[in-house]
Amino acid sequence: MNLDDRPCTDILMLILFIAMIASMGYFTAMGAKHGNVGKLMAPLDGNKHFCGYSEGFEGHKKLYLTSLKTTSITEIFNSGVCVSKCPTKGEQIDCVPTEGKVEDCNT
Repeated sequence: MNLDDRPCTDILMLILFIAMIASMGYFTAMGAKHGNVGKLMAPLDGNKHFCGYSEGFEGHKKLYLTSLKTTSITEIFNSGVCVSKCPTKGEQIDCVPTEGKVEDCNT
């Protein structure tokens, strides 16, 4: 078979590729307009509440990990609590404690 006998398929693939890129752009714009991107990117505390978005957590948008003593990533994030601002050394931590995991953020 000679290469000159092959039909051109590049145009069809180019049209399909452009249609796919256009549909991705459309769905991205619709998701940004009608979705809640902030909640999608919000951290979760040890009890799986969205920091800054769940009821009672509106003023606590940041995640603070209270224990890094283990190598298990699950245990590290189970020690997470939602805080209003990143704490500095020696100051009281303003947080929402997690039931059964972190009862007091300042100990």
